[in-house]
Amino acid sequence: MKYDFMSHTGLNEIYTFSKQNTSHSRLYNFVADPPTTTLQRLKSMTTGTFPTFIEAAFNFGGAEIKEDNIIDQLLRQKSSIVQMGDDTWDSIFPRRFMRTYPYPSFDVWDLDTVDKGVERHIFKELKENDWKLLIAHCLGVDHAGHRYSPNHQEMERKLKEMDILVRRVMDNLPDNSLLLVFGDHGMTSTGDHGGDTKDEVDAALFAYSNSHPFTNDTNGKIPQVNLVPTLSTILGIPIPFSNIGQVVKGLLPLSPKDSLYSLALHQNIAQVRQYLDKYVSYTPSPVKGLELENLFSRIDSVESPSVNESENVLKFIQMKFQQTCTQFNVFFILVGCFLSAFSIHPLIFSNKRRWSNNPASELVIYSILLPTYCEKENLPIILPRLVSTLNENRYDYEIIIIDDGSPDGTLDVAKELQKKYGSDRIILRPREKKLGLGTAYVHGMKYSTGDFIVTMDADLSHHPKFIPKFIEKQKEKDFDIVSGSRYKIGGGIKGWGFKRKLMSRGANLLTQILLQPGVSDATGSFRLYKRSVLQKLVAETQSKGYVFQMEMIVKASQFGFTIEEVPILFEDRIYGQSKLGLSEIVQFTRGLLGSQNQLQCITGTFLNKNTADSFKSMDKAEHINEFGKEIWEFITSKNSIVEPEKMLKITIIAYSDLKKYHFYHWMAFPVPMYPFATLLNVQTLEHTQIESISSQLQLLKVDFYFFVEYSEKDFTVHKLFDLPSIIDSGKDIIVGVVDFSSVENTPTWLTRPLLALIAYHFPQLCSNLKLLCWRNFANENKSIVLTLDVSTERPQGTPKFVGWEKNSRGKYGPNFTNLSTTMDPIRLADSAVSLNLKLMKWRVIPSLNLELLERTKCLLLGAGTLGCSVARALQAWGFKNIVFVDSGKVSYSNPVRQSLFKFKDCEEQKFKALAAADAMKEIFPGTESKGVVLEIPMPGHALSPETENEVKEVVKTLESLIDETDVVFLLLDSREARWLPTLLGAAKKK
Repeated sequence: MKYDFMSHTGLNEIYTFSKQNTSHSRLYNFVADPPTTTLQRLKSMTTGTFPTFIEAAFNFGGAEIKEDNIIDQLLRQKSSIVQMGDDTWDSIFPRRFMRTYPYPSFDVWDLDTVDKGVERHIFKELKENDWKLLIAHCLGVDHAGHRYSPNHQEMERKLKEMDILVRRVMDNLPDNSLLLVFGDHGMTSTGDHGGDTKDEVDAALFAYSNSHPFTNDTNGKIPQVNLVPTLSTILGIPIPFSNIGQVVKGLLPLSPKDSLYSLALHQNIAQVRQYLDKYVSYTPSPVKGLELENLFSRIDSVESPSVNESENVLKFIQMKFQQTCTQFNVFFILVGCFLSAFSIHPLIFSNKRRWSNNPASELVIYSILLPTYCEKENLPIILPRLVSTLNENRYDYEIIIIDDGSPDGTLDVAKELQKKYGSDRIILRPREKKLGLGTAYVHGMKYSTGDFIVTMDADLSHHPKFIPKFIEKQKEKDFDIVSGSRYKIGGGIKGWGFKRKLMSRGANLLTQILLQPGVSDATGSFRLYKRSVLQKLVAETQSKGYVFQMEMIVKASQFGFTIEEVPILFEDRIYGQSKLGLSEIVQFTRGLLGSQNQLQCITGTFLNKNTADSFKSMDKAEHINEFGKEIWEFITSKNSIVEPEKMLKITIIAYSDLKKYHFYHWMAFPVPMYPFATLLNVQTLEHTQIESISSQLQLLKVDFYFFVEYSEKDFTVHKLFDLPSIIDSGKDIIVGVVDFSSVENTPTWLTRPLLALIAYHFPQLCSNLKLLCWRNFANENKSIVLTLDVSTERPQGTPKFVGWEKNSRGKYGPNFTNLSTTMDPIRLADSAVSLNLKLMKWRVIPSLNLELLERTKCLLLGAGTLGCSVARALQAWGFKNIVFVDSGKVSYSNPVRQSLFKFKDCEEQKFKALAAADAMKEIFPGTESKGVVLEIPMPGHALSPETENEVKEVVKTLESLIDETDVVFLLLDSREARWLPTLLGAAKKK
């Protein structure tokens, strides 16, 4: 905003207002320091430093600002910032803004997109009360200068629009707010900027306060660096460390005897002095050491230095730095550039070593989003585990709890935990009522400051111990998303019943077939996202509730984000009830079908084989070629031009082993091995061309195929059925395909049928055929135009078809899904028993080692009343290895007193040891029990020569059983029977 624009011929309303309301408004000549390029000006106005000439080279690079600045100071105080407009802010302050609405800044021919974007969002944000600083950066005036000139009628239009916008903002400003409207530089008579002429450095600053009058100030000109300490004072934050600006008196609220200004100036002096002390110790200072001492000694010599004395010191220091940093000497600049050419190579390696040893360069913040609803019992368990895990791994983190109006007092528990762990670590962002899981994540993300965001459940089903594994996996290849998978090898589910597992597996299997999200667990919610990735996905995702997770991962796959999975063990909640009900199931089904509709429907066949042999022996090549005949007949017909999407079909062959719960499926996307094409050239599209094509594609609702009629200036998009009527006109044509491929210069599989159609029906296009691969990924359009030499020789008969997909191991073969962990009754029983034991442990004996009990081998000598009761008690506490020793048979009186026997055992005259072992397995198949029929020798019983050897063998067997066991239970009827086992047990220290 050039200073001259703030006049009757420019921003007339604002200029008039500033002259009529001098107590609540200010108008300054806002002087920039060269270089007057946007990036350097933004750095100066946020750090309070003078950028140097060499930094002008980075104006188009947007490197992150690492110096201390007012943005980071606000975030350290947990204040929120909203930014809109010029996307340069997002480059230099990545992941800093609670909400951001960036628009591209380098298309200087575009006068309106950025400004309209600001106008669209700013009035909505002015109604919010969750931010402390709102930044709106318009570009229309700057671009009008570049494209036309300051005196052009387009500039007059943009200034009038800006005048109206500022006035509307003033009218809608929240109470107790300060509005600053300023330009980061001026412009020459030709609309350029970047140098140090008066026209380029003269900008304007307009200030308006709707509450407090400003302090009286006669100064009409202020340096831009002075904005930093002034804003710091107004916002109540520390002044950035390297600032050399001076507090602007006229922008501070009026106070008695200018006390606020005096205090601010005192803090300003202290900050600059601290910076200079550090600066001088590292590098030659613009202010010499002795000179510096003399400056500050004048202040130290009096108890209360005058305001004028302090102002003069700050002005002198600022002048010295300005002379050093912003005065250009062409000769020395050229010499410096020449020397840089020879020194840049060793400099790069030197910096690499320095940065790699700097721990601060690797510091990242992890935000944990924890939605809660009726989790009063679970929150005190999950939160200490989270804090402990994150602290042990020395992560910088914050845990954001989003409670949806829980009626059970969950929020009160959260407040107590916040007192324990600190409000800097535990952040509460409750909502009035239950609004859904998806919106909870959106709500929590608004208040997060992390570089990475972890989403998880609060019901103990997601164990915090997996978070470090997520982080390590993300670092391996800088993945955009790391997702916890219950169905990847090494993962699993504990505590769910058969019905719940079947629902989850079925939902995932259906998602895999219809949407192919590229992950094994599409409905899980335990994930780690890059902040920018989650922001993009949330903006594009429409669903709420549990379907939110599925749509997010499908969108991520569509946008080309990199995703990796980590196997996790999912454990069912201990307290409370699952929120998954009929409404969520219906919502998921609708979301699945809705997502399918967004991706377009492709028809095909599903062939399920009855036996494994028939599945393996099936001739896959013959099957796909038979299927391809139907496709080829359609391609060669005229209908293919009218409905080209019908060239696309899928075929799936499958086999289900219902005894083992193993499922195999193999999908093919059949396409012809015709025609042969040679790549000649690859081009990219210009920004204006991309925008034109994008808007027309949306208007035409193109599914897969289209073509573009083009000239030097115009691009017109048509559906494929218009091609015959236009091809004879001699106009230039580009054939197009909606391309899902992210491989450079390699188009999507869908291209093959299109080339076959073109080669068969329009051979005149095949020489130097231009093919547009339309790739609209995430925040970036990566579309390319391929020039191909396509063969026009038609095949004899039906060409060969290919298209079998690779499996998860990257080989051609079927995909295997093992559902035994979720559908096998034995495994389900094991999971349920394990969960019950853990519940008993948590409630009764927290120190109990369940794994040790499971491994312990128990020997039960006697399978009578005591033996049956002890065995059932052991089984209830998780003991699985049990051996029964007894020589008797089940009598008719036993079943009513001894719980492991039935009447049928009496009829069959079963040995007690064997019957008891079988009964334990029937009760719980996970028990490893066995029976040994053995009569234990007793002292005092005479042995005949014939039975002596037999008794020795019995003793040897008993000794062997005791050797193999950990615990011996003496459950025999008499002391005599217990004597020998007691002796052997004592000898072997059992």
